[in-house]
Amino acid sequence: MYHTYKVTVAPASEPITLAEAKAQLRVESDETADDTWITTALTIVREQVEALTNRSIMPQTLELAIAKFEDVIQLPKPPYTSLTSITYYDEDNASQTLSSALYLVNDFVEPAEVAKESAQSYPAVYDRPDAIRLTFVTGYANAAAVPASIKQAMLMLLTDLYDNRSSTTSQFNSTTVKWTPAILNLLSTNKTHLY
Repeated sequence: MYHTYKVTVAPASEPITLAEAKAQLRVESDETADDTWITTALTIVREQVEALTNRSIMPQTLELAIAKFEDVIQLPKPPYTSLTSITYYDEDNASQTLSSALYLVNDFVEPAEVAKESAQSYPAVYDRPDAIRLTFVTGYANAAAVPASIKQAMLMLLTDLYDNRSSTTSQFNSTTVKWTPAILNLLSTNKTHLY
């Protein structure tokens, strides 16, 4: 079943530092004219890689909204880090927090799953598309934990954006990314097919 989710707390940092990016782009470390552009491009590249792979590259908090309880709920954007809370709207449309005794998190599978404890029953919920909200943290623990293939693909994308700045802006002034076969190959082993 299709569910909707949103990022509620964005990553505090990128998996590639400005210094690493400048080394890749062959920009001298004391040359600062393009620092703002490079920093913005690092975020764009991470977001594009996250969209293609369906992964969270750096730690971030997500909120998943579903209409009704299911025996198993898959959490999007692996890798899973932690479940913060599950809230729901009861039959009176009042927000409640679900007891952790009613479910368990299986983080051995990817994507991680929230499963109902076999001897438990979920409470009835109000009829609304976001009746249940799961708040959880995803992403690799830090930049060092991000797979080398993802970082390399990001560096390649960054280089393409930097070298072709004038050709990567469309008529609507949005950045487009060229997915070369080499980049797609690097990311193919990290792609998840949920959501």
